[in-house]
Amino acid sequence: MTIDCPYDEVIHQWSSINVLSNEFIGMHYKECNREELFKLYTENSEGLVIFTLGANQIMYGRKGEMPKFFTPYHVDVVSTLGAGDTFKAGCVYALLKGMSDLETIQFASALAGVAISRFPLPLNPPSLEEVQALIKNS
Repeated sequence: MTIDCPYDEVIHQWSSINVLSNEFIGMHYKECNREELFKLYTENSEGLVIFTLGANQIMYGRKGEMPKFFTPYHVDVVSTLGAGDTFKAGCVYALLKGMSDLETIQFASALAGVAISRFPLPLNPPSLEEVQALIKNS
């Protein structure tokens, strides 16, 4: 898995998942249309491509597919510190557990959702039960 990696890099081409943050896209591809950029990413990898946009819809998919969208879970936000890293950690966990693309997005989104509902995150990390409850109850 990799994060914020250009579409023409070897690491992207061989990654199982590439998570691209809104910040990275805005800095490196500010002139590009998101749908066209997404197509460049998916055409250059067999892996799952994920564009995150904070609280806005997540765009994800694979080569040869139309992009799919997922709206992150609504939670009471206490601090967004660590949200992106937590989402990415959720993708690693999902990859290791063999989750489907949708399950990966759901799990990573729920993990980040639980994480931003508390502060400080390092002293109170999300539990698997909390993540599963957010998915189930949303």
